[in-house]
Amino acid sequence: MKFTKMHGCGNDYVYVNCFEENLPPEERPALSRKVSDRHFGAGSDGLICICPSDKADFMMDMYNADGSQAQMCGNGIRCVAKYVYEHGMTDKTVIDVETGAGVKTLWLNVENGVVESVRVCMGTPTFEPASIPVDASGTAFIDQPVEVGGNIWNVTAVSVGNPHAVVFVDDVDWMDLPNIGPLFENHPLFPERVNTEFVQVIDRNTLKMRVWERGSGETMACGRRERQVREQRQAHPPRRRAADRVGSRQEPHLHDRPRRRGLRGRTQDISITRCKMLKLNENYKKLPGSYLFAEIARRTAAYSEANPDKRLIKLGIGDVTLPLPGACVDALKRAADELTDKATFMGYGPYEGYAFLREAIAANDYLPYGAKISPDEIFVSDGAKSDCGNIGDIFSEECVVAVCDPVYPVYIDANAMSGRAGDYIGDKWSNIVYMPCTAENSFFPALPERVPDLIYLCFPNNPTGMAATKEQLKVWVDYANEHGSVILYDAAYRAYISDSELPRSIYEIPGAETCAIEFCSFSKTAGFTGTRCGWTVIPRSLVRDGESLYDMWMRRQSTKFNGTAYVIQRAAEAVYSDEGKKQVAELIAYYMNNAKVIREGLTSAGLEVYGGTDSPYIWFKAPDGQGSWEFFDRLLHEANVVTTPGAGFGPSGEGFIRLTAFGDADNTREAIERIKKIL
Repeated sequence: MKFTKMHGCGNDYVYVNCFEENLPPEERPALSRKVSDRHFGAGSDGLICICPSDKADFMMDMYNADGSQAQMCGNGIRCVAKYVYEHGMTDKTVIDVETGAGVKTLWLNVENGVVESVRVCMGTPTFEPASIPVDASGTAFIDQPVEVGGNIWNVTAVSVGNPHAVVFVDDVDWMDLPNIGPLFENHPLFPERVNTEFVQVIDRNTLKMRVWERGSGETMACGRRERQVREQRQAHPPRRRAADRVGSRQEPHLHDRPRRRGLRGRTQDISITRCKMLKLNENYKKLPGSYLFAEIARRTAAYSEANPDKRLIKLGIGDVTLPLPGACVDALKRAADELTDKATFMGYGPYEGYAFLREAIAANDYLPYGAKISPDEIFVSDGAKSDCGNIGDIFSEECVVAVCDPVYPVYIDANAMSGRAGDYIGDKWSNIVYMPCTAENSFFPALPERVPDLIYLCFPNNPTGMAATKEQLKVWVDYANEHGSVILYDAAYRAYISDSELPRSIYEIPGAETCAIEFCSFSKTAGFTGTRCGWTVIPRSLVRDGESLYDMWMRRQSTKFNGTAYVIQRAAEAVYSDEGKKQVAELIAYYMNNAKVIREGLTSAGLEVYGGTDSPYIWFKAPDGQGSWEFFDRLLHEANVVTTPGAGFGPSGEGFIRLTAFGDADNTREAIERIKKIL
């Protein structure tokens, strides 16, 4: 029979994979006694069998060294998680494991296919005697005198799946644990025997603990016991002997993270953690790794710190570099001056935005293109990103979501946080409909086989830089109206379209007003990335399930949003002034010239290049079959150019790199020359 020996903080067990090995339950107690013997066996604190489960992903069947069955072990179950992942029994990083103390959820931290650490939710400790169990009356057994071995000990009984006795002592090192431990373990007060923790207060930050486990004797460590000791200590500080009361003895400081220090013999030092079993949104824990742009920032910072003499040129994150248009700055200043005068002071504004800005948007961004959008169908926001994420508030968690692949990460992550995405398996979410956008389909998605409820479209596209035609969008509008779907259309880069035949709004397509919500932004149009202003359009004719989505969004905004600042809205209004239009056109021309430099430079170097004509983004294929992050690192280290790896945008982005045209013109030219030199 094959077995594996593993330990967590010295708490060691023999593990048997019962998916492969035939080990009947009735034979497990005897096997545990044999393998646990530290002279004639493998030596361990017990046996753990990894078994199938009809309640969870796996079951942990656990036995102590004496063959008795145990309910739960925090260190043991963490080893189970490492085993099943690294042996290919699951590719999930959040798993459920059935135990004798119920189903436990574990979160795996995986790096390069190796489980580096595991977190487990142990549940809420209980002090109730009947639940532990302890043969005592009342609602709790806390700091009670108990005679053991002819001495009186102050004992607290507590459980997180297994019964425990917590005893505070003056010096754990000099305790005769081999003799006193069994007396506690088999005390008649505990009908199912008990695990005992002997704890010494070292200082404000540190406790020292020795553990006697029922059925196993003294063990090196136990995560759940640390937790129980901390809970007991915080809620019910131990009573001290008269000798201890002389002078001032401070309570230990409560830290946010447990910390292990060096072991002395079999003692274990731990800091105290304030741990309350507050329930969190479990969906956040499913999110893989770092947000794309946070990871780019981390790698860039690490390289800069190691190479302070290297000058980096950043063409990765799409932040603008030119200042705000003068007309916008002047308007912002005037608005700020208004706030200094009681007669013109503005407090709370309309939830949907001031009429002056909504009217300007309708008149300039919709009416000239034949889109009949009324000002009262426009909601001013703090940018398209916020509303792209927040729009999910008005839709059921059961909605099926479809995204283009590659995709702007916010669409995915926002739905994952809301519980619509399912589980992250491999490089995809289980409940998301991915619509590949590749060179083969000109980076425009085909209609999916599975009908989605919510369809995210972004054109001009981030990250591919490709624009959509009216004919292409008409297919999707008709599809959404036929199936009752809602299109969530991100038009943040509409101002960069140079081809007059291409639509700037989905509402240029007949029928879109009954199936589409549109998100727009001043960020890239007029350099408002730091100023923050955009808008969302929800037509009043957009109805689903008998409800007006306009009314639902108004209710959401009036509850969770107090509107964009007055001074910012005045600055945005100035975009549509004669001087503002001229200055914005100059900004866009500047960035699009950068796009031309990038596109032509990379093309001349023999690379496969897309975008950059109706969009500020350029999408190119990494040479020689290199992966996205591989080539990202090469560009960072060899060319000192920061880019965005395509794999961060989804599976179909693998092998591609995104560049932005929002940099300084001279730096952009230099960056392209640097890239060409390393190819």
